[in-house]
Formats: sequence, C-alpha cells, structure tokens
Amino acid sequence: KVADLFSSEIESEIVKYNSIFKNYFFSKSICTEKGCKVKYSNTIFDVIGYYSDQIEGLPNKLNSIIHEDDRLRVENGLNEFVNNSNENDYTISYRVIKENDEIVYLHETISVIRNREGKVIESNSIFFDISEMEQKKQEVDDFSNEMINVNRKKDTFISIVSHDLKSPYTTLLGFSEILLNDASLPEEEKKEYLEYIHKSSQHQLNFIEHLLDWSRLRTGRTVIEEQRLNLKNIISAVVSKFTGLAVRKNIEISQNVQKDIFVKSDEKQLRKAISDLLQNALNFSNSDSSVIVYGSRFKDGMIEIIVKDRGIGIPDAEQENLFKLDHKHSREGTHGEQGSGMGLILVKEIIEKLNGDVWI
Repeated sequence: KVADLFSSEIESEIVKYNSIFKNYFFSKSICTEKGCKVKYSNTIFDVIGYYSDQIEGLPNKLNSIIHEDDRLRVENGLNEFVNNSNENDYTISYRVIKENDEIVYLHETISVIRNREGKVIESNSIFFDISEMEQKKQEVDDFSNEMINVNRKKDTFISIVSHDLKSPYTTLLGFSEILLNDASLPEEEKKEYLEYIHKSSQHQLNFIEHLLDWSRLRTGRTVIEEQRLNLKNIISAVVSKFTGLAVRKNIEISQNVQKDIFVKSDEKQLRKAISDLLQNALNFSNSDSSVIVYGSRFKDGMIEIIVKDRGIGIPDAEQENLFKLDHKHSREGTHGEQGSGMGLILVKEIIEKLNGDVWI
C-alpha cells in the first residue's frame, strides 16, 4: 500500500510539469528497502531522444548514455554526494549521447530527502539542456583565443617594424657625419658612402611605402574600385615597367596570357600585386635566366596568374611563413637587391581584398 501511494505521488508530480517545459525534464526517485523506483517526465524524449521506458531498460539506466569521457566523473561525484549525509543538494554537468549519436549537454540539479540514518529516501532532479549555452561558450572561447593570437601577432609585428624603421638610421647618420666632418676623405670613398646612403634610403622608402599601403588596406582606407579589365593589357603594362631591370641582369621576361580574358577588379591594386611578384622573381633570379608570367582561366569564374622564375628559391621550412605578419622574411637578391620584407604580406592583403588567394 505504501508503495502504491508513492507511485501515485510520483505520477501526479511528473504530470504537473509535462506540458510546461520542453528543454528540461524531471525525474523523481522513491527509495525503499526493495530498491529505488524512478519516474521521468515525458519531455525526456525532447531533450535526450529516449523515452523513460527505454532508459529504464538500459543496463545502467541513464548512466549508460553518459559520454564515456564524463561517466567516471559523474559516478564518483554522485556516490560522494549520496554518501555524505550532510549534503542534500548537488549540481553537475555532463554530456549524454542520443540514439542518433548527437551529443547533448545536460546540467542536473538534485535535491534529496534523507531518513534519520542519513540514507536517501527520495530524490528529485531537474535536467537542463545547456547545449546551446555550451556552443555559445565554445564560440566565445574560440573567439577569445583567436583575439589573443591576433594580439600576439600584432605585438610581434610592431616589434619587427619598429626595429626595421630604426636600425638603418644609425648607419645613415654615421656615414653622413663622416661626410660632414671629414673634408680630407678621398672622392672615391665619398662616392662609396653616398651610394650606400642613397641605396639604404631607397630601401627604407620602399619599406615605408609597403607598410603604408598595407595599413590602408587593413584599415579599410583604401577603396576597392572594380572595373572590367583586360588581363593581357594589365600584365603587359607591369612587365614593361621592369624592362630596365631585366636588361641589366640579362633576364628574359616572357608572357603567356590569353587575349580574351577579362577580369572584374581594381586596376591599381591588381597591378601592384603583380608588380611585387615580378619584382621578387627578378631580384632572386640569376643573370642569363628567364621569368615567365602566365594568365589563364582557372575555375568557378576565377583567373589564375602565375609568375615563374628559375631563381635561388625559398627553403621549404620558410615558405609557410612568407605571408605571416609575425614572421618577417627578407634577404638579399642575387645582385645584392634589398627587400622590404613587406612585399608578399602586401600582395596577400591585396589579393584577399580582391576576393582571391595567393600561394607558392
């Protein structure tokens, strides 16, 4: 009779909440000397994809569908709570796996009634589906980690740029002071110093121009003005700009571009990107070699531009860092040409603004 009364109480308590909650479900356990009887609200299926009779038919009841990475923690936590006669309330979060293998995050709040000996005679639980909350939390964590990484790269980049902006001036000031203060210098030595100052100043100006262009693109101050452009005309104009350098190094520049390819893009930015790639190819090519510029249709309405040289190449270990802000890559060309270290970073920024991609 006592058991029947308990069963009746369980049924009435569970039914009260069935139509109210959809993202929660409830359970009520009544324990006697013969064992515990558990009842779940009907909304259990809406949350974990199992009906109450299915759960009761599993070897370890609800524990059977707890994620294996959480199961031991849950079991140990519940056992410790049940055996602690001073505690009547407990909360725990864990994952369960639905029949379709979908993972659901549950937050369970438990309240128990104990007898005089401290043994649990009644347990009431509410299970909250916190999957959406966990997803949002994960998105926040991912975003936070991304921002930390971006900030780290920014700090490294600022450190690199600060060093590169400052370091040449020490030498420039040294040479200029010698020229100003030592009137007895031979003309040949004066010319050597002046040539160094001129070359270093050109290199520094190139670096600053690249840095400013990159900054304007990054901050949105450069407006992309798209128009219909003939690819062959664009590449021919860029190649003609480097004829003098190619002649001095005895490098042949050839083009293999289809005549009828038109691209919707920003002419100034596209020219700048191709120019930097061609400049690199010429700087790092040996004399009496060749550079070829290809232009062809690619896929999905895109075009592919390839600048191919037979130069000194780039070690595999360095290639993956070429376009990264926090890994400056700069070295002398085959005739001592100085690179800014910003050229390929700028190319990547331009091409991405033009909805493209760049790779080696």
